[in-house]
Amino acid sequence: LITRTSQIHRHRRRASKLLIVLIIEFFICWTPLYLYHTVGTFDKSIHRSIPSIVLNIILLLSFVSASCNPVTYYFVSRH
Repeated sequence: LITRTSQIHRHRRRASKLLIVLIIEFFICWTPLYLYHTVGTFDKSIHRSIPSIVLNIILLLSFVSASCNPVTYYFVSRH
């Protein structure tokens, strides 16, 4: 019984860590794009003032978001 309970706690702890990592990845990948569009809604000059390389990196982060989850699941999974 004690072994089963500790096993459940271990699985919950692992699932919690996975969830936290996924949330952090989501915010890292999508926050710059959301900020760019939100600030751009109120200040149109931001679209002209940001260098194209920065905009490309922001867009690249949003595209990378789609491949982060499978990689994270791979490294967190035991199997």
